[in-house]
Amino acid sequence: MFERHTADNLVELITRILDVLCSNWREKLIGLGSDGENKMTGQHAGVVTQIERQAQHRVYRTWCALHQLDLVMQYGYKDLMDGKFLKYTTDFISHLRQQYSLIAEMQSTCPKLANRWIIMGTVCRWFLEHRDRLLQFIQDPDCSELTRKITPPAWWWIAVAAVAGITETVNVVFIKLQGKDITVEQQSESLEELSIFLCTQVGVRGPYDRNQLRVLNPMRFSICGRWALEATQLEEFLHGQSTFVLSALTALRQDDRVMLLASIGNMIVSCIDGILDIKAERNARNEPGEDIPPVLPHRLVKLRGKEFMNIISQHYTRLEKYWGAAAINKLEKEFHQLLASYHTDSHLKSALSNCDQYTTFESGWRIVNSGGQYNFLKDFCGGIATVFPNTATVEADFSWLSWNKDEFRKSLTDLSLEGIMQCKQFSVLSGLM
Repeated sequence: MFERHTADNLVELITRILDVLCSNWREKLIGLGSDGENKMTGQHAGVVTQIERQAQHRVYRTWCALHQLDLVMQYGYKDLMDGKFLKYTTDFISHLRQQYSLIAEMQSTCPKLANRWIIMGTVCRWFLEHRDRLLQFIQDPDCSELTRKITPPAWWWIAVAAVAGITETVNVVFIKLQGKDITVEQQSESLEELSIFLCTQVGVRGPYDRNQLRVLNPMRFSICGRWALEATQLEEFLHGQSTFVLSALTALRQDDRVMLLASIGNMIVSCIDGILDIKAERNARNEPGEDIPPVLPHRLVKLRGKEFMNIISQHYTRLEKYWGAAAINKLEKEFHQLLASYHTDSHLKSALSNCDQYTTFESGWRIVNSGGQYNFLKDFCGGIATVFPNTATVEADFSWLSWNKDEFRKSLTDLSLEGIMQCKQFSVLSGLM
């Protein structure tokens, strides 16, 4: 797309594409996902809003949870030591990437701090791995005046250890959430598990109500939302990150030490509070909306009959048109059969109880549907499961398209571009025949 990326232009392009791919898409549209940008989600003229208005049935809206997680970590880094941490980090990275003799000697280059703030963990881990050599470099009497000018203070290394310790865990979850077969429900469970792990790892306490927070001494606790972290717990966490931290903390002046611990503590509790507030499901105002219905058997068996019938009612008109009344009756019957089997078959109950957030759609349904007795129920849940929990895989497709139709190939027609795309998947399609 080489026109201005306005909401109206994007909507026109998207609808033209959908009209070609599936002329009755307005009847079949199930979900819409975006990165949460105002242009995409504005409640009056946003791209998602305009497309949703064209849909003839219930549509689930999602705001990419990976973007939300990225924003949570971004705010935490930017506020660390009133922005000084980020300033020292970016200046130091820029300087080190120009030290070609040092790079050749170390056989390693400092990673760039890209627009994805999750990369901060990778950068900080690199600093810790090469800390001894970097200290020699900046403490060399013959180093340049510029090197002395951009040399980070002693407290910066402690902050690096803290960020590396927190982000290392976040990065693992971030990568896992980019999986192509993950559902919105699994994504929410993974984020909740991440926050619990961080609380346990660091020693964060909560959730507290307002009355409980009032009695906590702000000189001893870092507080954000419903969560609090005591300074002694934070020190124990920092000591566990690297052996140099204890001596580095001891060497700081008391005022600097208190300020640093308070700032790191605020970053950690604000990140945990922010992670717990992440919710992919959104309403028409881009506010947190209703949960998308469960789609895996071990979650379905926890529903009451009325709850599942309410889910069917939301999609009844569409189901009636494309499935018919007989299929809807079969769908309802299969749900009740699943409930009955769960409560009477101890082996099935045990198998479903072993399912968790790592259970994929296919593996979960394989437990109960090996004989095809729940095909209608599986197909219905499969439709809901197609709602994108994030936009990671789609952005990867866009990146590939930009490589093919860049500024030097603007004359490439849509037909030629389609040919390139079809050729790209030729080997995959050939393997299916």
